[in-house]
Amino acid sequence: MHLYIANASYQTQVFIYRLLESKTPRQQPIRRGHQIKITGDLSTEDIDYVVGQHRKYGLISTAEVDANRTHTALIYSVGKPVPPSKVEAIMARNKEVLQARGKQIRKEAAMAEAVRVEKDLTEQGARPESLLEMNTEIVEQNHDDRDSTPAVAEGFRVTRNANPDGSPINDNPKRGRGGRRRAA
Repeated sequence: MHLYIANASYQTQVFIYRLLESKTPRQQPIRRGHQIKITGDLSTEDIDYVVGQHRKYGLISTAEVDANRTHTALIYSVGKPVPPSKVEAIMARNKEVLQARGKQIRKEAAMAEAVRVEKDLTEQGARPESLLEMNTEIVEQNHDDRDSTPAVAEGFRVTRNANPDGSPINDNPKRGRGGRRRAA
């Protein structure tokens, strides 16, 4: 039988594996958007062994592609090549997942920066509770000519004592220093 491994990530993957009868690891590079056939005629046990080595790192079968909602780099198929439509679908989903993850990371970075500024103000003897709002702009350029992802230019407003929609959490002026921070 044949085992095919497709690379749905945006970088070259080096697929390293062992077969049951071999103590020496083998490796095959897989360019982004491409696939390889594991060399040799494999037994069912060999295929299960190789798949088992990579399952814990996110390897999924072609049957799992449609149900998968996370970032996945590698897809496998037994007996026939991975359909290009499956690789393209996972690559598009990976891009969405990574963009959402990037936005969340930038949002958390804006909140952390607001906390740092507040801490610095406290250390300098200023009243940090007077800092009610802080705007952070994050700009990232795409330096990969092969990737059509646009540059990121995103702003976040971090507000003290406010809900994500900007409304106050508590109108009680007796509330102490600090309070909950939200990035919008």
